[in-house]
Amino acid sequence: MAQLKTAPAAAADHLVLRGLQRNFAHRAVVRALDLRVPRGQFLALLGPSGCGKTTTLRMIAGFEQPDAGSIHLDGRLLSDTSTHVAPELRGMGMVFQSYALWPHMSVAENVGYALRLRGMRGADLRRAVVQALEQVELADKADAMPHALSGGQKQRVALARCLAAAPRVILLDEPLANLDRHLRRTMESAFRRLHRSSGATFLYVTHDQGEAMALADEIAVLHEGQLVQRATPQRLYQQPRTAWLARFIGQGSVLHIEAPAAAPWQDGRFIEDCALLHTGLRHALQESRRPQRQVLVRPEHVTLIPSPESVDSAQDAPLPARVTDCVFKGERYEVELALTLPDACQQLLAFSPRPYTAGAMVGVRIARAWPLAQP
Repeated sequence: MAQLKTAPAAAADHLVLRGLQRNFAHRAVVRALDLRVPRGQFLALLGPSGCGKTTTLRMIAGFEQPDAGSIHLDGRLLSDTSTHVAPELRGMGMVFQSYALWPHMSVAENVGYALRLRGMRGADLRRAVVQALEQVELADKADAMPHALSGGQKQRVALARCLAAAPRVILLDEPLANLDRHLRRTMESAFRRLHRSSGATFLYVTHDQGEAMALADEIAVLHEGQLVQRATPQRLYQQPRTAWLARFIGQGSVLHIEAPAAAPWQDGRFIEDCALLHTGLRHALQESRRPQRQVLVRPEHVTLIPSPESVDSAQDAPLPARVTDCVFKGERYEVELALTLPDACQQLLAFSPRPYTAGAMVGVRIARAWPLAQP
């Protein structure tokens, strides 16, 4: 049995990944990953397929051993290239996308399985199982078999099984991927409630940014095995570091703009000077020797002006644009535009309460933009 080794870690750190790396077929799936997760945090690992998020979770759980780096929990070394603590000794629970319920066991038997392996029996076992099922609002399904449950109920049973063991860390691997939209919203509420009541640290892997933003205190975005940015959902949406992240998170347009020396590019502020933005866009040239930057413009910061006659060459005047597509989304229309500027044609997305016909000419006013880091 592997012995737990002590390793230095700050008192505030709960789960610590240092320089974590995992290779498959001579390719680094996770590269030099550093993460520090405070106790009780709900952290989402978000990224496209193949970015390394599930491999990271499996290394934390103990199902994979890192090729470099280390994993620590409360100052104790769990994994490095020479040490590997077994999954059942890590004080963690895991909820899988596939539920992983024993089909021949009842709901209560599934929930109590890990507790029975620990030697719990009798009234203590029954009490722990009932308490876990009550947390997920399934106490009335204790005697049911898994095949008689809906997808959402199966996922809640899997969560109850995890909670019954009272883990310090709960790992969730795409737990809502097999559920329909309505059940996903129901389960999102259940996860938020259980996180608050359990006090456990939650690590939640997903490729769905809506889930991550609805659930997590912070989101760590991975791309090609590396950490791109870690921040609150609000900060990620409003202030992404890179053009890739700006396109990945939410909806928005990455535009090229001429960057005058007086523009506030380096002080971490939004550009909210309409005249400055419009002038920069009018003079943006891919081949220009003048300083060029990329800015993120979210569709909610774009105003459409139906009358093309209001478009002129004044600095703060609306920019001319042609509607390339208009899609009804229920509460609003999403309008795709091409800025018809003399020197460059750039694509822009806007929201509108009214429809527009493809090919129509409109005016565009941009109220706010976020400067992106240089590529």
